[in-house]
Amino acid sequence: MKIVWPSALMLGMLAASPICATGQWYGGAEALTGIEHIGLAGVFVTWDDRISQKTEEQFEREVRDAFELGVRRFGIVIDEAREPIGRSVWCTVVMIYDNGLVSYSQEVDYREFLMRAQPRSLREAKLWGTTSVVTVGAARLDGAHAGEDCAESFELAWRRSNPE
Repeated sequence: MKIVWPSALMLGMLAASPICATGQWYGGAEALTGIEHIGLAGVFVTWDDRISQKTEEQFEREVRDAFELGVRRFGIVIDEAREPIGRSVWCTVVMIYDNGLVSYSQEVDYREFLMRAQPRSLREAKLWGTTSVVTVGAARLDGAHAGEDCAESFELAWRRSNPE
């Protein structure tokens, strides 16, 4: 006889509250020193078509709205006219669905375009970033939560690099 109740208990716990693990930072937070404005707070979502609780467009809009609001809330100015291509912050979410659970990785990173001498060209470089993984019951999937997490990760690193 096979006992399956521990698995059922774990599934119930995951459906009730998200589980999150933060990954490794890359690049130095000093790359964020003195940043007061950026040209773009962008979002990129890789969707799993087996998720039926909402559409990819709904989820991406939730992430984008929460991420941009979170970045603006702590004082970063988002102004494409002032900083058209030079500086950007991105929140990337990659999703996988399995048996009623959604696991997604989220990466937030700060990028600048840098001029290369040989051959002479502009190149986008990731100067700072972090990743995390979240697992949640599909019924509790919330893009706003992912966007807020990305904004908060960026804010914490920015504050370490820009003490008042």
